[in-house]
Amino acid sequence: MFVPWRARTVVHQPLRRRASRPQLKRDPLGGTGTGNHRCLHLITVEPLVTSMLQAIQPVLMSSDVARSVRFYERLGFSPTFQDNPLDPKYAAVVRDGCELHLQWQSKGHWVNTIDRPTYRFVVRDVDQLYAEFRSNGVVQEQASGPSSWLTPGDTPWGTREFHVRDPDGNGLQSYRPV
Repeated sequence: MFVPWRARTVVHQPLRRRASRPQLKRDPLGGTGTGNHRCLHLITVEPLVTSMLQAIQPVLMSSDVARSVRFYERLGFSPTFQDNPLDPKYAAVVRDGCELHLQWQSKGHWVNTIDRPTYRFVVRDVDQLYAEFRSNGVVQEQASGPSSWLTPGDTPWGTREFHVRDPDGNGLQSYRPV
């Protein structure tokens, strides 16, 4: 049940004793107190955070969305939708709750093919994921490249990670803290 406010009881400091013998008193909200202590019940209206970020779904540029979908399937992703089954210009893939969107862009949008976005994925077992990618033939394609982390390794910044690139050069980095 959604409640847009929270009730809170605030207990104030004891009041000075006015009578020699404390008397039992009842406050308006039904609580009890003695003559020298009283509970004051306040209901404060505090808005609950309803606009919370729940996920991020990056949109990766692709010069051939169908080819990219096939590549991500080899990484264990499943297609969730394509705008056109024969020649998609926009699609999404998902794995383990991580969703990526793929959007067609002409090659003219890439002035510098090396300057591509990089996406980091926190994973439970870097070596196991690397072995999976290797058995699917993804890692063999990455025999050389600008990254020194083509195979799993411990970094100076305290992570264990490896990097691959998709067919359009978008960087995919899988890592875990050491």
